[in-house]
Amino acid sequence: MWKPDKNKVSDKEIIGRRVFGQKIFIAPRERGLFKMDIFYDTRLENELSFDRLGLKTVDKDVVKFLTPQCHQHGDMQNKTFVGWATIKVSDLKKLTIQPTPTEENPYHVDLSREGFRDPLSAELLAYRLAHHASLLELVLAAKEDRHNNS
Repeated sequence: MWKPDKNKVSDKEIIGRRVFGQKIFIAPRERGLFKMDIFYDTRLENELSFDRLGLKTVDKDVVKFLTPQCHQHGDMQNKTFVGWATIKVSDLKKLTIQPTPTEENPYHVDLSREGFRDPLSAELLAYRLAHHASLLELVLAAKEDRHNNS
């Protein structure tokens, strides 16, 4: 399993924004246009939270590791975790992405919204992120038995 640098995010990394719910695409899924709201957070004082999913490609073991906690996160909000809208870090020029690993999630990063804290700027940033995510893919959650209590 890939172990990311704790101090620096490489421009060769793929990051993903967690996606919850059913209506995540603007158009039919084949066109892959993500809805902007995936990247819009009304808590404008906060940074945007992402997961580091791999170097150059998505690491399936990282996805398998993160999936259970993503389902828990969704359960706490009464939302269904679907997967991640992915973006190449190299596509996010002039934006600051800072590793913010925790014991529970060593793959966590924050995208700084400095300069994007007013509602209109935050919306423009969300549009830009949705566009870049539409160039890659939706990485689905790893299959797991969520009803197994063993």
